[in-house]
Amino acid sequence: MTQSRTAIRLSALAVTLGLLLTVVPLHMLKAGAVPAEIRGVTVAKVLGLQDEKYLSWLESHARDSYYIGTPYISGDHRNPNGDCQDAHGSADSVGVAAMNDLGFVWHVLAQATKASGGKVSEIPYDGGTRWYTFYMANTISRKYFASKDEMLGSGYLTKGDLIFMFDNNAESEQSSRHRVGIYWGDGHSDELWCSTNDYAAAQQGNAIGAIRPVREDNTLYVAVKITTSENALPTTQPLTITPRSAGRRNPKPPRQTENTAGAWITLGLLTAATAGVIVLDIRKRKRRSWKH
Repeated sequence: MTQSRTAIRLSALAVTLGLLLTVVPLHMLKAGAVPAEIRGVTVAKVLGLQDEKYLSWLESHARDSYYIGTPYISGDHRNPNGDCQDAHGSADSVGVAAMNDLGFVWHVLAQATKASGGKVSEIPYDGGTRWYTFYMANTISRKYFASKDEMLGSGYLTKGDLIFMFDNNAESEQSSRHRVGIYWGDGHSDELWCSTNDYAAAQQGNAIGAIRPVREDNTLYVAVKITTSENALPTTQPLTITPRSAGRRNPKPPRQTENTAGAWITLGLLTAATAGVIVLDIRKRKRRSWKH
C-alpha cells in the first residue's frame, strides 16, 4: 500500500510538471520573439548589386540635400529632392519631392542596382508585405532582436544594413506603424538614415538620426544584410528553416521562440500523458488486489 501511495504521488508530480512544461512555453510565445539568426544570401546578391556602388552612392549624398530634407509623405512616394523630375512612385507627381521610408530605401537601391547593371525590377517598393515576402523567398541573411539595445550590443550590424522595425511584432502584416531605414553607424552607434514624420522639427523628412520605432514598446527589430560583408557575421549556428512560398500573402515568420516552445509543449504533453497512464495502471492493480 505504501509503495502504491508513493507511486501515485510521483505520478501526480509528473502530471503537474507536464502541465507546467506546456503552459510556460505558451506564455513565451505571447511574450515576443527571442533573437534568431537566418544565414543565407544578401540583398546585393539577389539584385546583382555591387557593394561598392551601394555604399559609395550613399556616402556621396550623406552631406548634401539630394535625399536629406526631402519631405515625408505617406504612401508610395519615391521622389527625393535630387531626382523629382519623374514620378517614381504611384502616388508621386513630376517635379514634386516626396518620400516615405520605403520609398527612400527603394530609390537608393534602384540607383545603385542600375549602376551595377542589376535587376531593378526585383526591388520591393510599396508598403504591403513585399519586403517580407522578398527576404523570406530568397533566404536573405538577417537577424531578429527584441530591443534596440540588444541589437546595438550584438555586434551584428554593419553600415548599410536595413533595419526594419515591426510594430506589435507583426512582421508578416501590413501596418502604418512599421518603419525601415538604413543603418549608418559603426556597428554599435545609434544612427539610422531614414525618411520619417516624427523626428524633431528641424529634422522632419529624410534625415540621419537615432533609431526610433513608431512605438518604443512591443517592437520587433530585424536587421537585413544588403551587402556581401559575410565575414562581419558572427559565428553562430544558423536556423534550419524551409522558406514559405512567396505567393502566400502572410506566410508564418521563422521564430526561434516558436520552435523551442513547440518542443517544450510536446514534451509537456507527453509527460502528462505518460503520468496519466501510470496512474490508471496503479488504480487497476489496486482494484485487482482488493478483489483477491
